[in-house]
Amino acid sequence: CLAAGWDLETTLTNDSLGTYSVTATNYFSKAAAYATETIGGQQLSMTFDDKWAPQNEGNEEEIFSIQYERAGFPGDILTGGHSLPNNYGSGCGNPVENGMKSCSGGLVPSEKAIYLWDKDDERYEGTFMTTIYNYTGTWGTTGYYAYYNASEDAKKTMPIMGRYFPWWANVNDVKKYVNDNPKLFTQGSCPAACYVVIMSNPAVAYTFNKTTGKIAKTINKEYNEFLKGEGMTSVTHCVKKFDDPQTPQANSASGYRDIVMLHLSDMYLTAAEAYLMAGDEQKALQYVNSVRNRAKTAALASFADYKPEYTVSDNFQVKPLDVLLDERARETYAEQTRWMDLRRTRQLVRYNKEFNSYINAASDMANSYGQIKWYRPIPAAEIETNSALTVDDQNPGY
Repeated sequence: CLAAGWDLETTLTNDSLGTYSVTATNYFSKAAAYATETIGGQQLSMTFDDKWAPQNEGNEEEIFSIQYERAGFPGDILTGGHSLPNNYGSGCGNPVENGMKSCSGGLVPSEKAIYLWDKDDERYEGTFMTTIYNYTGTWGTTGYYAYYNASEDAKKTMPIMGRYFPWWANVNDVKKYVNDNPKLFTQGSCPAACYVVIMSNPAVAYTFNKTTGKIAKTINKEYNEFLKGEGMTSVTHCVKKFDDPQTPQANSASGYRDIVMLHLSDMYLTAAEAYLMAGDEQKALQYVNSVRNRAKTAALASFADYKPEYTVSDNFQVKPLDVLLDERARETYAEQTRWMDLRRTRQLVRYNKEFNSYINAASDMANSYGQIKWYRPIPAAEIETNSALTVDDQNPGY
């Protein structure tokens, strides 16, 4: 109903500005009612970290999940799972060689994304693996999954492969931390080199002398240039929301965490968006603040009270819809590609022009006829093998 409201009850007036007129609110009102009914008065009572803890599958905030079970799986356990843990973050290398999880490296945080969270927001640490321990030869209790499986005492002295600080970190404090703890950054016999990164623009990174643990090199680069790589095993932090600490030491799709498709805070934000589009801005704000309160970040007195930390051009004015999209990005980061939300809300061109360094104009997202690529293309093979389709049925933009 939320998507139907956008498609059937709004009219896009400008692609580049993301402006639209609301012609009716029937579907938006239905979406608000259904989301409220689904919530059923349930409060966001558990911490964000507990909600996504590997040992807390099937918790009270899950509404619908695709369920996986490693125990008793009848086929090849190395290929019978899924690869969701490996999709969001830098490439960590081959787990057999360096004890890290296999990660594609193709979906790292954008420059805007690293500034979404503020210093009080618990969702930052709940979303990202900010400390990756180095591998000393024991899979599971050293290396990437030591974060979950090693004792707290063991982790206090375990060598660190990567330590990631947020944008608000003080550079001098970070340097003092690494200089005061050289043993943590001594590579020794560990297969991966050590480094510390401040996730900001410009990005700041430190590499170390492998035997002394002292800073060997300081890297200071514009964030998008930094993403191209500095010879590090993992340039940015990885998303930990989908990690399966029982993953075997193999470079394959072997995650068996349930895939959460719908959950309670997702419904809160669905309700917020639906109420906003139905004209009840105050009700929308209440649902947004419920999500923010659980994350321990400040409630908003109004949508106009929201001041993002990321930089925007003079042509980009932050609107109530942008507040909702940012809140959804923080709460549901990496649960789907951003394209889904931006296409639904008609902001796809506007956001790409503002935040995607590869897009300079709406024409960069169109075909030679000027048709914007609002939809995915129908594969050529489908058109060729389906007698009811012709090339004229292809989606606009292709």
